[in-house]
Amino acid sequence: MVDSLGGIEVCTKKDINDSKSHLVLPAGVHNLNGIDALKYVRTREFDGLGDIGRMQRQQAFISSVVKKATSMGVLLNPITMTSFINSALSAVTTDEGLNSSDMIVLAKQLKSLSASNVRTLTVPLSDLYYNANGVTASVLWDPVLAPELWERLREDRAVVDEVVPSPSPSSTKLEKPKIIDKFKTRTAQDNICR
Repeated sequence: MVDSLGGIEVCTKKDINDSKSHLVLPAGVHNLNGIDALKYVRTREFDGLGDIGRMQRQQAFISSVVKKATSMGVLLNPITMTSFINSALSAVTTDEGLNSSDMIVLAKQLKSLSASNVRTLTVPLSDLYYNANGVTASVLWDPVLAPELWERLREDRAVVDEVVPSPSPSSTKLEKPKIIDKFKTRTAQDNICR
């Protein structure tokens, strides 16, 4: 899928030299091919964050794929779009009736999707180094935020709240909505090197 899109851009804020995935990247922006992209999403040992860091990189990577796949350079190019859809279909299991023509229709419907509106998150955690009866590679979900997240997902409610301030009688200026993001979601914009 990555190669059909001409590679995927990722940003790493630290040098990566991971002996297990064999990925070596200096800090900065890189356009990864399929093989290096697979190494990137598997990398977990270089930054001390283990699985949490790997999940964050995987989420950033998926955001980059969405950004590239929904770009005009892909959506308006039938050859690239067809190649991407065919490689996506070969990489996943779909319902029997779903074919590449259906996927092309779906892709066209997604052309108004903005990668900045696709949010990723990790279950809120209260302890990254939880020791559960001798199992040291454990984390502990936040006892307040995790159940709230599950409830919002079950009820198909937004995980990010947008509060629009009420205008005061003396004010003629509209205030920007306030974003309340207690689950620390990320968008493709957050993955840009700064």
